[in-house]
Amino acid sequence: PAGMVYLGKEFPESLRDSFLVTRFGHLIKEPKDTGFDVLQMRLKKNPQGVYEATTKALLPRLGRPIDVHLGANGKIFIAEYTRLLDNKSGLPMLPGRILELSVKK
Repeated sequence: PAGMVYLGKEFPESLRDSFLVTRFGHLIKEPKDTGFDVLQMRLKKNPQGVYEATTKALLPRLGRPIDVHLGANGKIFIAEYTRLLDNKSGLPMLPGRILELSVKK
């Protein structure tokens, strides 16, 4: 994980009480790329009192996200390091960008 934020009660129910986690992506060329996305994670205690995580890809196929930040008025900002979406393209590094997500209540 590269960055993580907690989404509290000010967010819609689909996002409330969950974490957003950015995954930069691995740096080795393998058959399958891992990362390059933002995951949504929810923690819940099981009957034994141990936390378990439910994880889903919220924003797949990003260009090496390095951080996530909560702004005002329900905005979420995601910083990308580059625009490459995998390790296989052979392209040079391209400039990253800041993505702004607005959450409607």
